[in-house]
Amino acid sequence: NKQMEFFDKYRSMCIDESHTNQADLLDNIKKMQLNFSRQGLLNQVKTDLEAKDTTDQLQHIKCETLLIHGENDQFYKDEMETLNLHIPNNTFIELHQCGHMTPIEKPIEVTQIIKDWLSQPNRTSH
Repeated sequence: NKQMEFFDKYRSMCIDESHTNQADLLDNIKKMQLNFSRQGLLNQVKTDLEAKDTTDQLQHIKCETLLIHGENDQFYKDEMETLNLHIPNNTFIELHQCGHMTPIEKPIEVTQIIKDWLSQPNRTSH
């Protein structure tokens, strides 16, 4: 089907090149993509194309924010840099040898980063 042909072309762009030979990782991503509806894909493209620039609103985020980003994310590198620059009180962590599928490429590291961040003594509880 056309949707899977699309994903087949872009799957390797979603992950760091060091992971492109990991069949289990690619299989997991493919399974996720099989469950991604055609309308979901169209909505994502539409959102990306029609997105309004809300950079000026980022300064109003008051809560502590954790940003986790893959250093080789080919899709949202500029956007993550913008978030890092404009969200006050954020923690920005860039994972090496990681692409757009950060939690799938490095699940143990991402989990540990989140646990460590949440367990910091200065973390505000709500």
